[in-house]
Amino acid sequence: MRITKSTSKELVFECAIFAAGASEIALCHRRPILLTVLLAVTAIVAMAFWRKSHAVCFYLVGAVVGPCGEMICIHLGAWEYANPTFLSIPLWLPLAWGLVTILIKGIADTCAKIRTA
Repeated sequence: MRITKSTSKELVFECAIFAAGASEIALCHRRPILLTVLLAVTAIVAMAFWRKSHAVCFYLVGAVVGPCGEMICIHLGAWEYANPTFLSIPLWLPLAWGLVTILIKGIADTCAKIRTA
């Protein structure tokens, strides 16, 4: 198992995108509009880096399916958000789900490269 320089750069980038998204949520969760903009910019940067047409599809699926699951759980009383702004969820949550979805895909692709190297 050998990690190439290119694969190493991809993994560092993916970790940086994760750190950016997590930091944005941790630091800006009380400012939903700012957080929404920051997560959108982070997602655009990530998708520009991967430059794969399916990244947008993965992002959109995650941005829809994840929050729908959360809305069902919230409706059934499993949890609630302190500052819901849209259908019992924060405005920024679909963007966070979309970002996590493309991160999972990107990291999985990178790990597959490492495994086959």
